[in-house]
Amino acid sequence: MRKLLFSVIILACAASFSFAQNTDYNKVDIYAGYSHARMDFGGDYEGFNGVEGAVTGNISRYIGLKGDYAFHFKSFDAAPFDVNAQTHTFVGGLQVKDNSTETKFKPFAHFMAGVTHARVSGIVSDSETGFAGVIGGGLDIRLSPRVDFRVVQLDYNPTRLDGETQHNFRVGIGLADTEPWRNTGRRVARHRRLHVARTGQGQGGRSTDGHLGVRSCRLRDAHRTPRVCR
Repeated sequence: MRKLLFSVIILACAASFSFAQNTDYNKVDIYAGYSHARMDFGGDYEGFNGVEGAVTGNISRYIGLKGDYAFHFKSFDAAPFDVNAQTHTFVGGLQVKDNSTETKFKPFAHFMAGVTHARVSGIVSDSETGFAGVIGGGLDIRLSPRVDFRVVQLDYNPTRLDGETQHNFRVGIGLADTEPWRNTGRRVARHRRLHVARTGQGQGGRSTDGHLGVRSCRLRDAHRTPRVCR
């Protein structure tokens, strides 16, 4: 499993830097998706389901600063009581990815570190916070100018709790908004043009028809009576 992860990372980095140069790249991407984790319990692995969210601010076409949060949980049937376990993982670091607006296939790799909080509740409750790391990568495919589909994400997720190291792994799938504010300027310009078309006034409140600021407005009232605007 570790060899597969490192192979994905190497391929992601090599593929990202092999594309032709393009100065237009996505500045931000916001990811949300499903995550399945294999948690290490002293060499025995248990499957945990959960969700993951991440925000990446790209400082160049290939390099981004990434913050990531993941939540995983599982209920164990320990008759006569149920035991619920959950983890919250907060990490941050670097992501390597071709963020060009023209790229269709986007392999990526990320390297992050932070903390994890594990909690177990049942007859008694216990919790602990410790170190967490995430080393992995995956593949995004562009579906539209602002939406990417994350086909797969594979991570090695080591943690340090209760004086021991846990060798966890996780796999994910989801969607990413690659430029949530990209079209804001275009929307503002479109609204301004609509305003001018409806009111006949441009900047400074001037009439846009060129007749010394006087024109006939559209028929607006119920009696279809024309009105003179100045």
